[in-house]
Amino acid sequence: MLNTDDVTKLTTVLKEHFYDKAQIDGRFDKIEQKIDKLLTAVDNLTHTVKGFQEEMIANRNRIDKLEAWAKMVSDKVGIPLPH
Repeated sequence: MLNTDDVTKLTTVLKEHFYDKAQIDGRFDKIEQKIDKLLTAVDNLTHTVKGFQEEMIANRNRIDKLEAWAKMVSDKVGIPLPH
């Protein structure tokens, strides 16, 4: 059976080797803040990539129109368009 002295020693050891609730909560808060920062960074990156994709699509459409126009001009003037 444990006596008061044993319980005191056990409590002291537990305090030295384990975190208390406040320490655990503090660590979880820090982790949550880091996760929030990462999510914000991923959201920003996603927004940037989406913008680049839209720009690439717009540029592709412009190139397609210019190529079609160049093909029409090439056909009308009789000069073949090099590939």
